[in-house]
Amino acid sequence: MKKNKKVIRRLGCCLLAGVVATTTVGPFNLNKKVKAFSTITVGTEGKKVVSNPKFLGLRDMYEWCSFIDKKEFKTAEEIENHPVYYSKMLHENVFIGKDRNDNEWYGDCVALTFGAPHSYPSGSMPVFVNVRCYSSSDGVKDGTMPKGANVKYNGEDVFAPAIEIGENTLGSSKITKLYVPETYKLIADRAFKGRDTLEAVSFINVDGETENNGSELVAIGDEAFAECSSLKKAILPTKLLSISDNFLSNYSMVSERPMGSQVYRNCKAINSVFIDAENENIVIPKELFAGCENISSINIKAKYAIICEGAFSGAGANALKDFVLNCDAKIGSYAFSNNSSLERVVFNGQIDFEELDSKSSYTESKAVFYKSFLQKSGRETSVEFNGNTKVKLPEKCFSSTGYLNKIVYGDKVEYIQIGAYVFEDTGIGDLDFTGKKLYVVDNGLAGLTNTKAISFNSTDSTYLYANAFGTNVNTEISTNKISTVNKITVNSKTVKLCSFESVEDGAELIFGDKVSIFSWGNTSAGYSMGGIKNVYVTSPDTDLKLYEKIPNEGYSFYGYAGTRYQEYIVNSANKVSWNSYIRELQAWNAQDLGDTPTMVKSTGFDPTKIKVVAQLADKTEKILSYSEDGKTEGYTLDEDSKKKIEEALKSEGNSRVSVAINYCGATLTKSILFVPKEVESFTLAPKESISFVEGMQVDASQFTIADVKYNDGTTESAVDSKEVSVRLKSGQTKLASGTNTVIVSYKGMEKQIEVVASAKKITKVHATLKSQDKKYYPGDTVTKDDITVTVTYDNGEVVSDYKEFTISNNRIPYKTADTVAVDISAGEIKDTVFVAPIKVACLSANYLGTGVTEGNEINKKDISVSILYSDGTAKVLADEEYNLIYSPVVAGMENVVTVVWKEDSTKTGCFKVIGQKATGTISPTPTGTSEPAPITPVPTASVPTSVPAPTSSVNPIATATESNAPLETPSQTVIPKEDTTIPNGDATKLQESKLTVGVKEKVTIKLTGGTITSAVSSNKKIATVNAKGVVTAVKVGTAKVTIVDNFGKSKVVTIVVKKAPKTLKANVTKKTLKIGKKFTIKPKFAKDCYSYQIKYSTSNKKVATVNSKGVVVAKKKGKATILLKSYNGKKTKVVVVVK
Repeated sequence: MKKNKKVIRRLGCCLLAGVVATTTVGPFNLNKKVKAFSTITVGTEGKKVVSNPKFLGLRDMYEWCSFIDKKEFKTAEEIENHPVYYSKMLHENVFIGKDRNDNEWYGDCVALTFGAPHSYPSGSMPVFVNVRCYSSSDGVKDGTMPKGANVKYNGEDVFAPAIEIGENTLGSSKITKLYVPETYKLIADRAFKGRDTLEAVSFINVDGETENNGSELVAIGDEAFAECSSLKKAILPTKLLSISDNFLSNYSMVSERPMGSQVYRNCKAINSVFIDAENENIVIPKELFAGCENISSINIKAKYAIICEGAFSGAGANALKDFVLNCDAKIGSYAFSNNSSLERVVFNGQIDFEELDSKSSYTESKAVFYKSFLQKSGRETSVEFNGNTKVKLPEKCFSSTGYLNKIVYGDKVEYIQIGAYVFEDTGIGDLDFTGKKLYVVDNGLAGLTNTKAISFNSTDSTYLYANAFGTNVNTEISTNKISTVNKITVNSKTVKLCSFESVEDGAELIFGDKVSIFSWGNTSAGYSMGGIKNVYVTSPDTDLKLYEKIPNEGYSFYGYAGTRYQEYIVNSANKVSWNSYIRELQAWNAQDLGDTPTMVKSTGFDPTKIKVVAQLADKTEKILSYSEDGKTEGYTLDEDSKKKIEEALKSEGNSRVSVAINYCGATLTKSILFVPKEVESFTLAPKESISFVEGMQVDASQFTIADVKYNDGTTESAVDSKEVSVRLKSGQTKLASGTNTVIVSYKGMEKQIEVVASAKKITKVHATLKSQDKKYYPGDTVTKDDITVTVTYDNGEVVSDYKEFTISNNRIPYKTADTVAVDISAGEIKDTVFVAPIKVACLSANYLGTGVTEGNEINKKDISVSILYSDGTAKVLADEEYNLIYSPVVAGMENVVTVVWKEDSTKTGCFKVIGQKATGTISPTPTGTSEPAPITPVPTASVPTSVPAPTSSVNPIATATESNAPLETPSQTVIPKEDTTIPNGDATKLQESKLTVGVKEKVTIKLTGGTITSAVSSNKKIATVNAKGVVTAVKVGTAKVTIVDNFGKSKVVTIVVKKAPKTLKANVTKKTLKIGKKFTIKPKFAKDCYSYQIKYSTSNKKVATVNSKGVVVAKKKGKATILLKSYNGKKTKVVVVVK
């Protein structure tokens, strides 16, 4: 580093050295081997620049700025002779918006052009300053600042470089990356302020190389990058940042520094700071990183650092937990304030809390860590001074750091000075001052709201001046709170105290054995002992007269004599003298003054259970408190007694122990009874939400136990029901109707309570069919034996096979719906069982006779009439169960006869007979014969097992049809409108008697003759069917579908349902054929999958055709693709090559 290095301009508080601020891309290092250059420069925009021999031309140019706006040049000679060219004259020769190579730039550039031929370092050259560039397109993301422009100078074409970026240089553009040529020397105040899209600024040389070492950047203005919320990195060159050794002693140099303040303020994208300036002196400017709330790490490497006011205020407020500074430094006010997430700060160098004032001298800082350490941590939070020999903590240094736990002074610390309100409202529990000397100013220990103990262990001296602990009457201080400190230990060679006015009442003051010189402050000022109740001198060799000047204000004074503390009297003249000796000790049970004190083991030795009284020599009595360690006033127990008590506490049951009570040389032996912790009482009540019912079992959840009191004085508001036991006094397990006595026990204590149980009632009935497989036909009766009934009582009791129920609406009607509701009643509660009866599909009638003589009646003995059920079974009707409707028989004609079922007139059938002459001749035989439909036996006793077969295959037979309109009277003539011609042979033939389909696939049952008039599925959960024979597959399984045609004939089709195919393949993937040849493509499915419907198509009908059966015919030479597609859209292809 060069000595006496000059700086350029007065810009603010400090200079930054070698800084790298980054986001997730990680920190960039700046060192002397690789000189990277900052994205941040400083500009003056027309303001005066301090004179500097090296850059004098800059100063002269700025001085001419105002002149250019006013000066009028009369002649060309005047212009040429003047050191500054008038910009208006030059504009016509400037390529605005283009660089040296005549490349157009993306924006509009405005430049003021100056020349400084007598002083500019590059020689007699014009330059551009205050360059402002506004993007003309929001779509531009990457941009390059113009390098300058070609101008006419002394009659020659010269290139004028641009040297300064002006204020608000990017206007409203949305640029994310900006490249700056190396010629730029300054970036003005607020040059990039608020550009929330800007992520990075890089420097390039004239050849386009980035981050070139030859950058001429020398200064950065105030707030240059403030509020650039997306800025991800900032690298500052070493030459811009370093300061000389003389700078540290020559404070007048502070007025000229090249780094402005608030340069990175509120740049919230920055998450780490790395300052690599090892062996260099650096200055971190005022509020440089203020508000950069997401910084999680700060690493500073330097020889010496000046950290100015607010430099890191709020920097890392959300993320910074640890900060380590390894160099010597001066730290300004609020430098690390408002960092709520801080947990640990380590200073490994000499730290001075001083800052530069307006007079270029150093003054004491304040509130350096104000409102930091505000988040609860899982570890001990601390500030450590490991490199200091002197630690001077300034005013409010740690004020309002609610979760700061500890201040650590390293082994090098010799002198500690505490300013006013340093520890106000911290989270520190114990303050321990070490080193050689301690100095505490007025109010230095004021506002200790969480501190309980203070130890002054400086080896040489401890000075507490004036109101070190504050005063509760001074309204001018920031805090008037009474300190929470209740224990103060002083163990320095020389001690000076003044006042404890704001110390909590009841506190104790302890003097160690190192104290040899003691003085009290100015007693005439009214300083007092405040809340100090007891004063102890720990060394038996101490001359008590040392403390005679302590004010005599209602506290007790004790000195350690041999093995015990002995009370002294401080008389009105502040003279210390011995108190009276003990004459006798007495002890009683504190509760009832009985002989034996009783203590509960859970509390250990409980001094409140024993009353110890000392009879003094002057016949006065003194009630003694217990001193566990013997260092406070009170009686003690010897080690043998303590051991006996410890053993008794570990034993089971009651234990009696004899202990020795000691006080000031007197001893008393006393017997103490230790008992286990037990429940003494509790309240018991049934819960309001519980209703007790006959037959109910009682348990802990039905009762509330509260207000539990133990013999050790502790209480319990809520209990664990697992520790509660409940039983009936009667010995029964369930409640009887009426009054019952319940015994409740909790942790060994029992209580009785009476509850009244009401008679149990049925609250729920659940009825089900015993068998889901039993079939119910029209006319059947559902009996109690068919039903299982389960009832639930209001006491929770459940009876699973309840018999005392009634059944109604249990006869299956002939005209039945899909389900029949059967009513079940038990007590006042009802339930319903739904029965799905077998439905009547149709009526079938067959004529078995040889003919009917004209005018005669038709004999029912010649007719077979059956009811066909939906499950495929049938029942033969008796003669009295149906009616015949027909007109008088006419000879030689087909006479239509209608059959009507009496139970359901919508179920009808018809047949035809040929009328015969009375002579007995037989009329012409009708065309065609038919056989009756096959009848499946009904598997119940209520349904006939078969239907009689016809006696003749020659005579006409009835064809079963179904009509929804009932026929009114037997004498009514009904002539069907449909074609009644009976075809020859079997009228009903199935194209396929078994269909295999995939889930959710639809197929239609097809006949060879006739039409389907009705159809029914044996299992609708597997497959459903409509009246037209369209089957829909529901889920995997097998079902039977019975169809009836328009001739009354029935057939059964087996439906096999498999899974829907997930893939589809063919028996071949490629086939070669000769013209005229054919072959059949067959689909292939995975196991248990199927598609009945396969659609075939060809890509080229001229080459090969395919029909619905998959038969491919070769037509002409070429190639065609056959596509197969299943019902659910799965596809595969077969390539056909025709040769």
